[in-house]
Amino acid sequence: MPLLKAAKLKIRHVPGTGRPSSFDLIGNVGAFASPSDFRVKGQPVNAGGPGVVFVIGTAANLLNARVNIHGTRVVNGVLTAANVTFERRSGRGGGSGCGLQNVETPTAG
Repeated sequence: MPLLKAAKLKIRHVPGTGRPSSFDLIGNVGAFASPSDFRVKGQPVNAGGPGVVFVIGTAANLLNARVNIHGTRVVNGVLTAANVTFERRSGRGGGSGCGLQNVETPTAG
């Protein structure tokens, strides 16, 4: 029986929802070169696009910030941000989190 091997997989819609997939990434900004070239937990991120929404900060605040990145596309391994929310720093430790997560948005109904 022949075996089909995929070289590339593109998720267009979250199974069962009919919506595009979305990704959340929470952590500290590292390897910052510019808003369109930095990393969070080792994951390359581009937040330099024209439609990116920044909450509790601006692109100028990215250096060494703790952020929650939300995006719907990963292009050539780079998460394209749609929203960047800056987390307020507290006196507690940052936790260990697990990086990039595929998130399903619940449907109303």
